[in-house]
Amino acid sequence: MSLLALLVAPAWSADVLPVRRIRFYETGVGWFEREGVVDDTTSLPVPTSHLDDALKSLVVLGGDVDLGAITFPTALGDDAARVNAGLPHTEEMSFQSALQALLGVSVALETPDRRIEGVLIDVSGPLDVVNATESATSEVLAPEYALTVLGHDGVLHRTTTKELRSLRSGEAEVTDRMATAARTMARTRAQRPNALDVKLRKGGRLGLGYLAEAPVWRVSYRVLDKDGSGADLQAWALVHNDTDEAWKGVRIELANGEPDSFLYPMAAPRYAERDLKTPPVQLATVSQLATSTPDEMWNDSGQGSYGVGMSGTGVGGGGSAYGMGGVGTFGSASVALKTAEPVETPTQFVYRVPQPVDLPAHHSALVPIVQEGVPAEPATVFEPHSTVARSGMWLENGTNRTLPAGVLSVLQAGGLAGESELARLKPGETQMVTFGNELDVDLARGSVAGEVRPHALDLRKDRIVLQSVTPTVHTFDVRNRSGAARSLWLALELTPNEEIETDVRSEIDLHTGWTWLVLPFEPGSTDQRVTTHRSAVQSLEPATIAESTWLDWADRELADPDVLRAAARTAATLADLDTQLAGVNAERDRAKAELTGLRASLTAADGSNSAHPLTRRAATVESEIRRLDGRESQLRDTRAKRAEELLAVLAPLADDAAVQAD
Repeated sequence: MSLLALLVAPAWSADVLPVRRIRFYETGVGWFEREGVVDDTTSLPVPTSHLDDALKSLVVLGGDVDLGAITFPTALGDDAARVNAGLPHTEEMSFQSALQALLGVSVALETPDRRIEGVLIDVSGPLDVVNATESATSEVLAPEYALTVLGHDGVLHRTTTKELRSLRSGEAEVTDRMATAARTMARTRAQRPNALDVKLRKGGRLGLGYLAEAPVWRVSYRVLDKDGSGADLQAWALVHNDTDEAWKGVRIELANGEPDSFLYPMAAPRYAERDLKTPPVQLATVSQLATSTPDEMWNDSGQGSYGVGMSGTGVGGGGSAYGMGGVGTFGSASVALKTAEPVETPTQFVYRVPQPVDLPAHHSALVPIVQEGVPAEPATVFEPHSTVARSGMWLENGTNRTLPAGVLSVLQAGGLAGESELARLKPGETQMVTFGNELDVDLARGSVAGEVRPHALDLRKDRIVLQSVTPTVHTFDVRNRSGAARSLWLALELTPNEEIETDVRSEIDLHTGWTWLVLPFEPGSTDQRVTTHRSAVQSLEPATIAESTWLDWADRELADPDVLRAAARTAATLADLDTQLAGVNAERDRAKAELTGLRASLTAADGSNSAHPLTRRAATVESEIRRLDGRESQLRDTRAKRAEELLAVLAPLADDAAVQAD
């Protein structure tokens, strides 16, 4: 439903269409809706820096007017403003650059003894200035420039800026362009108002909405602990009116979400670059005889030069960032506050502040958005690997609305217990909030990992899948000197495949990933042992598993013991074949080494009679190597057959796995 259907606004006599509703987002933007009764024109007071956002998002929400155009003063970029005013491309506005921009312009100069009217044709300088009284404390003199003016009577006049009382442009359009450049290049141009004028052919009721940069809204919480029976939760949102416009009766909405929003240049004109095409015959932009004569060109070997230039424009984008902060005041939890109505959308959670807000320009406000009882459990907290006790609270979002991230103050026994931060919580989600050190609880902790314990295996795709667990015993020796029972919350950083074996209460903190062990402790000293186990899965090649391993698994009854013992017997055969293969390979390596030495000796003998015994021995060794190659091939074939036999022996394990899976 649009704003126009929700609000019945009185006629607004001012020229500015008033703000009726604002929705603030956590990405540094706000959605502004304006609505009222207008005559033939109205305006939206949008700063120059916000024009681009407004132009890319402006939408008509409704009304009965005959809408015409929406106009605004063109927002020039620095480069365009310089060009229009005749200023150098790389310089800021200065006295010298302004003088240069007036070249060729009709001007009126006044000096102490004369008035000159004409066209400014030259500005030279700065001039060398001699200070006759120069000393270490002398005043630095401003630079002087010489001006040449062609008077309307044809007379050339020359003066200096030191003699000038005033210099006035005689051409209004030049003055306007220089004034525009000065405003465009000023440091405060982004904050200068640049209203969007809405032209109407017929007046009536009109509603408009648009996006604009806005301060990020932030939230701070107060939790009043009710001595273990839950807590009262208050949430306050901090909003800012950083505009030059006072808000009267504005409906505020606060969106807890991050819709995409970006900066995009639209307001300033942009010009596309075009290809430069030149004539096939090179031509100059300056006449050859404009600055020289044929005789001079002849003396210069007839060389001339010419050039062309081109420039272009570009566009750029930017981004925004936001941070989180808070305030630290507390309102009594016994006072009933009107809290915000929650509305959830697919991308965000929106709070609608119940009462319209009046807020002067450049002021801020705290508005209540939540007051409700929530489940809360006090806790003495030890974070992972820490032996320092912390006061904490296991807080559940028992409301029907999402709680945005924010700072949090915890109050107990009529005073401050501490401060913390609350993560974004959906309804039903929980978080451990810590807010101070516990002084009366000591902890000594340790952990010892045990041996790996296989507990199941099966056959999958011709590989043995072995499941095992590694136990870890966590020890907690606690001394409670407070004189009161405590609920001790001990954090463990468990891996995804790690579980708690001991029968003890545990909670998962989704925001940290920690597992909390919850242990009640009376005053005095005590110790606690908690065992966790980490699961692991290995995929093994059956033919590489030793006989002793199969027998160990059979004794543990990880699967059918008869199958595992049959596998052990086959594994013994495979091990014997592996031993034989190792022996054959060793013999062949020795034979190859001997053959290499014999060939080296034959080369050295170079055909002498001593070579005949070496030749016979080399032939014998080569024959032995061929025999060993054949033996290795036989052994490998036999081993492959035994490996297939092993898979056949293990086949029932695959059948068992399939039955269990079903």
